[in-house]
Formats: sequence, structure tokens, C-alpha cells
Amino acid sequence: MRRGEPITIFDRDKTIDFTYVDDCIHGLILGIEKLYRGEVVNETFNLSSGSPASLALLAETVAANLGVVPTIIDQPIQPG
Repeated sequence: MRRGEPITIFDRDKTIDFTYVDDCIHGLILGIEKLYRGEVVNETFNLSSGSPASLALLAETVAANLGVVPTIIDQPIQPG
């Protein structure tokens, strides 16, 4: 983006829940501790921020932090 190159986004409306790695590690440690203490058995834990964002919003946020206007090319979602 800084060089003025366009960004291609496949499926502008798709949202993803971006989660900090440190938060995931903390969640894993807490889960392991609960397993070790026998507090949980056969449980499923979902680790996420709970605040999904679109790829378009991510591109716009990065561009704003770089002080540039992004050129976004929209493409349909790819099979597979």
C-alpha cells in the first residue's frame, strides 16, 4: 500500500475474528490448567476476540495507519 500498489480482496463481506497470539496462548494455558486440575473433561473451548472484522476494514485500517488511501480490487471468493 505504501508503494501505491492495489490490494485484492476476495469476498469483501467476509468477516474474520482476528485474535492476538498472546490471547490465544493465555487461553490455551488456562485450558491446560483446568484439564490438569480435573475441572473439565471432553470440553470444547473456542478462542476468539468476539469482534469479527471484514478484510476490507482491515485493509482500510492498515492504510489509515500508513497515511495512504488504499486501492482495493474486489474479486469473488475463490473456490477451495
